[in-house]
Amino acid sequence: MPEDIPLDIIYEDDCLIILNKQANMVVHPARSNTHGTLVNALAFYSDKLSSGLGQFRPGIIHRLDKNTTGVMVVTKDETSQWKIARQFQHRQIKKGYLAIVHGTVELEADQISAPVGVDLRKRERYAVRTETGKEAVTVYEALESFRGFSLLKITPKTGRTHQIRVHLSHIKHPIVADDMYGGKLVYPWQLADAEPAAQEPIIDRCALHAHTLEFKHPKHEKMVKFEAPLPKDMQNLLDMLRKYRKA
Repeated sequence: MPEDIPLDIIYEDDCLIILNKQANMVVHPARSNTHGTLVNALAFYSDKLSSGLGQFRPGIIHRLDKNTTGVMVVTKDETSQWKIARQFQHRQIKKGYLAIVHGTVELEADQISAPVGVDLRKRERYAVRTETGKEAVTVYEALESFRGFSLLKITPKTGRTHQIRVHLSHIKHPIVADDMYGGKLVYPWQLADAEPAAQEPIIDRCALHAHTLEFKHPKHEKMVKFEAPLPKDMQNLLDMLRKYRKA
């Protein structure tokens, strides 16, 4: 069902819509989320969308978690959908994320290679599953390190569900405010090493942002790269870390 929900459109042509997904938005409807999704918003915004991958998912060929912000590509026709989906399938699309994590990451760059599968203890979670999980590889680089926190640039080489969140938790650097995988809320008084105070957390959702997306355009077949700026909540946290927690 179309719903008039504002979209942050980065770029649009006759083949594609590139958007900056907001936080607290599910990509496609499910039994528990039939309204307020990206699909509802897209159905209102445009009547020219491809069929999408999966039932009732027009234009959708990949997804971001509900509380992950950032760049997504939506296709308008079946040829574009096939060409972009094929690039995803063959791992030819370059995805870049930014995350603010707990802990000071000492290594400038490293790679996490650990299979990911459903966590049998809690079905909505995923976990590193050495024997039964699917191959998952994540490359990360510390862009800035602070006392107790780090800003990471992340390049997933595979696309498993919750992969980045699981992998960072696995190496004991969970993403800030990602309560499902061990991340904690952060308050201004904590960063300033002050007495506890009745304050709102600086960010109330997983501090993960899909920063860049690079792929071959389905029409002219040249490489194109799109970027979404850091959202306000993550920028606020980063500013406070620079102010109070310089390493």
